[in-house]
Amino acid sequence: MFARFACKLCKHQDSRRKIQEQYISEITNKKRNNNEDIL
Repeated sequence: MFARFACKLCKHQDSRRKIQEQYISEITNKKRNNNEDIL
């Protein structure tokens, strides 16, 4: 019972981390594009 709950928790944290990484990469891409527009 507890192991199943821990597994769900782990998957939840993993999905949150993936979303965070996606968000960070989008921000860096936008910054890069803005810098290219300035140049």
